[in-house]
Amino acid sequence: MKDGKANYILPSRCQGLLAVAGFFLAVTSTFAAPKAGTITTIAGGGAPVDFYGDNGPATQAMVVPWDLALDLQGNLYVSDVFRNRVRKIDAQGIITTVVGDLPPGPDGQAQGGSSGDGGPAKAAKLQAPKGLAVDLEGNLYIADSNNNKIRKVTPDGIIRTVAGTGGFTPPRDIGDGGPAAQGYVLMPQDVAVNARGEFFFVGYDDRVRKVDTSGIISTLAYRLQIILVYPQGITVDAEGNLYVVDNGQDGLWKVAPEGQATLIGGTQGGSQEGETSPGPLTDGIPATKSELFADKVVADATGNLYLSSYSRVRKIGLDGIITTIAGGGTDKGDNVPALQAQIAPNGLAIDADGNILIADVASNLVRKIWGMAAPGLVAGKPFPGNGDVNRDGQTDLGDATLALRGYIGTTQLSPEARAFADTDASLTLDLGDVVQILRKAVGL
Repeated sequence: MKDGKANYILPSRCQGLLAVAGFFLAVTSTFAAPKAGTITTIAGGGAPVDFYGDNGPATQAMVVPWDLALDLQGNLYVSDVFRNRVRKIDAQGIITTVVGDLPPGPDGQAQGGSSGDGGPAKAAKLQAPKGLAVDLEGNLYIADSNNNKIRKVTPDGIIRTVAGTGGFTPPRDIGDGGPAAQGYVLMPQDVAVNARGEFFFVGYDDRVRKVDTSGIISTLAYRLQIILVYPQGITVDAEGNLYVVDNGQDGLWKVAPEGQATLIGGTQGGSQEGETSPGPLTDGIPATKSELFADKVVADATGNLYLSSYSRVRKIGLDGIITTIAGGGTDKGDNVPALQAQIAPNGLAIDADGNILIADVASNLVRKIWGMAAPGLVAGKPFPGNGDVNRDGQTDLGDATLALRGYIGTTQLSPEARAFADTDASLTLDLGDVVQILRKAVGL
């Protein structure tokens, strides 16, 4: 004890690791990512001669993005809605078509249709694919909107229908309690999957539907007494909570695993508790008092929520306060602050490094906002933390020191910092995470 302050003696193992790290850091360097809050383009904007630009850099391809989804390996899937295909952008930035890889038709337009079940997904036909999700086994789920189906692509590239018959006329019995492939599905807009392998979707029938691991379909929304109008987005968080964007009534609902539903954002068609709405897209206030104009929602590993909200990306923090983190500006270029950018976001995804990916539907681009979130989720499971505890765009000795102090309790880390320190996605910070960050910092 000195001057009233306790001096904590680090374990000898940790002292040795820090000493070794200091030596290596003197002779190594780490690539620094763009400054947090910077926006760049990662796909689209090209003019390929073959109409699509497959098998080359995604930034030289043409895309019409609607929704986005990531798998655990960091591959990004893009629903190319008007070209009736799903694209994949790998970690090297190369784009390919994984579903609906068909040449343009006689009229020069992309082919659409409903075919291919049981065969290779690349040869299958889709009709206006919209929402996407990937489960922990690497299965890709597609809201095949104009075909009134949910399609599933397995890791070996085979496609099949897992919900919906394709019919438009609603039957007297919509199929709840029976096989999902025999149930009625109307123009699904978005799909989400949880860690158990159950998937959920919303569509023009104003319902939230669930398909369990046995393939049985049910309706959630009415059982929970939520009245939805034009739900557009759905996602799950790390605790298994479900979030539903009620676009028609300007609401965001949270549905807990036990079934309790709570309105956590939006004015739900008007004022809350008799108060007058403060106006469209008001920031710095509780999300339940701000109009949303939202389409899609995603969560990060700590429970923060991100919305595509008219011409902006907005964040609902753990305190329930809503802020704008991108959009609302006039700059259409890259490498500018995201708050100065002009965007029209729809689908969103968050990668392992806490970068927010945007399907910019007006510009036909996929954009990236650097370093504005905690690690993202795949089917409710967080990506392993990248070790960048202090959020400076690189993993170094400072991060290892912070992680160690957080582990032994001498520093209170924020939820976001702990998520980046959790290198094995175990939802706890332990000495193994500290060691892994040290190894990464020195290039081992």
